[in-house]
Amino acid sequence: MGNGLYLTSTVFKLLVFTSLVFISSCVRKADKPEAQKYLRAFDAELMQHSRRIARSDGMQALSRLLNLPSAPLPLIYSNTVDSSGNRGYSLEVACGSFSFDEQNQLWVENQAPQDSSKLQLMFQNTEGQWLCCRIYDYTEQPTALGLMFPTRLNATIMKQEHELVKVKVKSDIAYGFPASATAEITLAGYDFKMNLTTTFHNHKQATLQTDAWIKRDRKEVVAAVMKSDVKISEHNTLTYNEKHLRLEAFPLIMELRSAYDFSQSSANDFFNQWNRKSKVWLYSQDGVSLGELILKRPSGKDRLNIFIQYHDGTDENLEDLMLLVKSVLNVKIVPYRPY
Repeated sequence: MGNGLYLTSTVFKLLVFTSLVFISSCVRKADKPEAQKYLRAFDAELMQHSRRIARSDGMQALSRLLNLPSAPLPLIYSNTVDSSGNRGYSLEVACGSFSFDEQNQLWVENQAPQDSSKLQLMFQNTEGQWLCCRIYDYTEQPTALGLMFPTRLNATIMKQEHELVKVKVKSDIAYGFPASATAEITLAGYDFKMNLTTTFHNHKQATLQTDAWIKRDRKEVVAAVMKSDVKISEHNTLTYNEKHLRLEAFPLIMELRSAYDFSQSSANDFFNQWNRKSKVWLYSQDGVSLGELILKRPSGKDRLNIFIQYHDGTDENLEDLMLLVKSVLNVKIVPYRPY
């Protein structure tokens, strides 16, 4: 009977393997012109959404507020120091009503807020219209890396009675890391939502899963799922290993699987090691395989470039094909540390 069960199991495994090979061989592979057509459609779709968001009153208001000097906002402005010398932010300390004096470039205290908000910040947009940021709730906790992480946030930016931006954050900390977190942002007619869950293996290792999506008029624009093993390195930084990412936006699906260990990374051989230990596949939403993404350093350039490797063996720099990729790769990244 034992031999019979073993034989049955072996046959079943062979059938499953054969089926997978058959299914894989049946996936239609796009030629280069067809793949380029899908990539351009994807680029046009996301660039349209990004422009709509960037030009909205809500994004302009948020950008204006964040760039005002000494704005008493969480994660930017510090007004407390604990017994260990860690700087932080207390909404109870910051509470009140303030307006920004353009002439003197400073915040002036007004009468107490007339609604349930604890902090009210009045400022003008570029057209001279008054806007109001209201913060109703904010709390934070220190993480194992010495950074403050918001555990509660409820805020809006208003233009008269019209809500331009709405932000809600809720999280729980365990072992010095977010055990769970939910962030929701409403802006320019779009709803952004992110859910984070952490499965702890010990106080220095965990598995992190993040689900995120963007909707407009209740229709999904972008959906993403990322799962990764996370650990604290000897330098007290986070490293992400065994990464799996699936990103979907019309008309493409991107899937990444990587065993690249950032804690053992070498700048001299990063590109070769990443490409050897990582696979990034591109498909259309109707199941057509477009090719694989690889990283390259073009001759004479000291920067990262993303190439698509087509099924005919040729490759192409996505920066030359897609405006979205060019825009992202040319963004100047400024190191940020709260407080």
